[in-house]
Amino acid sequence: MVNPELLKTVILFGASLAIVPLFKKFGLGSVLGYLVTGFILGPFMLDIFHNPESIVNFAEIGVVMFLFIIGLEMDPTRLWNLKKDILGFGFLQVLLCCLLTTFAGVYFLDFTYSIAFVVGAGFTLSSTAIIMSVMDDRKITNTPKGQRVFSTLLFEDLSIVPLLAIVAFLSPKQTAEISNESFINSLLIALGGVFVLVLSGKWLLNPLFRMIGKTHVKEMMTVMALFVVLSSALLMEFAGLSMAMGAFVAGVMLSESKFKHQLEVDIEPFKGLLLGLFFMGVGMSLNVNVIKENYILLLTIVGLYVFLKAVAILVVAKVLRKDNRETLTRMILMSHGGEFAFVLFNTALTNQVIDEKLASTLTAAIIISMVLSPLWLILGTKIKTKIKDNKGKEGEMEIVSQEPEETNVLLIGLSNFSQTVAQTLVMKGLNVTIIDKDMNKIQAATRFGFNVYYGDGTNPNVLHACKIHEADLVLVGTDSGEDNLKITHFIKTHYPLIKVMVMAKDRYNAIELVKTKADYHIREAFESALTFSKEALILLGEEPASAELTIKQIRQLDKERFNEEVVGGAVSSDLAKAYMEKYRRSLPEPLVEPSTKTEALDETSQQIVDVLEKADQLNKTEDLIDIVENPLQEQEEKN
Repeated sequence: MVNPELLKTVILFGASLAIVPLFKKFGLGSVLGYLVTGFILGPFMLDIFHNPESIVNFAEIGVVMFLFIIGLEMDPTRLWNLKKDILGFGFLQVLLCCLLTTFAGVYFLDFTYSIAFVVGAGFTLSSTAIIMSVMDDRKITNTPKGQRVFSTLLFEDLSIVPLLAIVAFLSPKQTAEISNESFINSLLIALGGVFVLVLSGKWLLNPLFRMIGKTHVKEMMTVMALFVVLSSALLMEFAGLSMAMGAFVAGVMLSESKFKHQLEVDIEPFKGLLLGLFFMGVGMSLNVNVIKENYILLLTIVGLYVFLKAVAILVVAKVLRKDNRETLTRMILMSHGGEFAFVLFNTALTNQVIDEKLASTLTAAIIISMVLSPLWLILGTKIKTKIKDNKGKEGEMEIVSQEPEETNVLLIGLSNFSQTVAQTLVMKGLNVTIIDKDMNKIQAATRFGFNVYYGDGTNPNVLHACKIHEADLVLVGTDSGEDNLKITHFIKTHYPLIKVMVMAKDRYNAIELVKTKADYHIREAFESALTFSKEALILLGEEPASAELTIKQIRQLDKERFNEEVVGGAVSSDLAKAYMEKYRRSLPEPLVEPSTKTEALDETSQQIVDVLEKADQLNKTEDLIDIVENPLQEQEEKN
């Protein structure tokens, strides 16, 4: 008999795989894809899922994790650099949008002030997913115009935290049941919860992560990350505030931690899945009957609020003296509601600020505004081509040209070799970011002023979190030749334009690295061994020029031998070739023919020499390898 819950799960994943990529392909965004998937599977269409509320309640953890990741990105330096745009565009736009939409709700739609605020706040917050996707597709994210849009989104994402708190305090349950004294007590408890969370984040989280990192148990870092997010959310819920606020504060506390990128990698899969499930749950909650009964109100809300938001964006842009092209771009991109409106409406419904009928109508209004957003974009693009604002374009080009690009170097693996390289680059004033999975090396590196992060460089998600796509040069120098090979192969496959320099652990590792098309490689000990040899010759009485000539000859002979091994896999003997293929390391081979025969000076050495002479007579490569390997093992067992 088929398990019905398993069948529902398979249908859920299958439907999302079929629908979400299509919406993404046609420029409608993955959020809308999830919403439509949920609506199709919900009680008002196929009726596969009968209780969407339980799905929404569980999947709300995805929203909590989303706020945690937003907090991780809020390091003080970045906030300070964007302070003018955040406090200018962001604050003014959110404030004006909230005021206009709230008053419109009161005077045009006859809402109470509480309901009008909830509806207005929902339309004030734009869809970060849709806007960032559009800007990335049009390659304007890193332009000054794109950065100003991002700053506004940043403030909107930040404002969700106090907005959720305000919605919770607007609950009629609290106003009716809580006296002034108990309200003050509740406020003190909430402030106390925030205070405890901030202190814990400042003094406890980093030591705990260091302790877990030293265990080298990879899954424990994931467990720790989930524990921090969920316990922070639980503390805020206990204090009477939103779980999202707890996760956000925890993220901010860890924004400058060396574990930042590893945390983002550990949380991202859970966040993405649960957030998608949350949107599907919202789609399942759409009440078609309610929408049919209130279609006039629905269309009025969409038209009125989209228009008022566009007016607010226009006013703010003109107050801050932006040109017509940028003003129109902002109006097109941001004149819709966003995914956080669903969170607000759900919170308002839970706290009885709005009823279920209105919540369904408002959710539908937000979805329609998001669906229309790509259409506004197409229409706006045609209008923008007719706007001639050469002064604005020249001004923007001038601003771009005045911003010097910073050279970014990503160094993966903090070995002794890499440490010397990093200090050289830092001395030249270059921006060097280092990632390593050894906690002791991370702690040691803090004394050198490096930008260091805890993370496994062989994990593609860690490299993505470290923004490898923005790196001008990647240096790979872990203590594992296999890891260096794996990392280099991934980078040159997925980011072929990025220059990669690699440290090879041995000769075989160097041969394999050449096949990955690394831009430069060097064997860890080869050049230092040549320098050491040169100094040895000089100390033995050789002239420096003669010693240098000998080193050049050795280097040339090695280069010729190496090229032969790379091109045809040809080595000096069948024994060395078979040994290399079996053990993935090189059997030492002389660069020049020895002038004297090897002389053994002890019993163990004599045994090895006799075995090798026997090997030459056998001429069977597999047997030869065993003969080479076994004598030392047997001697060690005897000893």
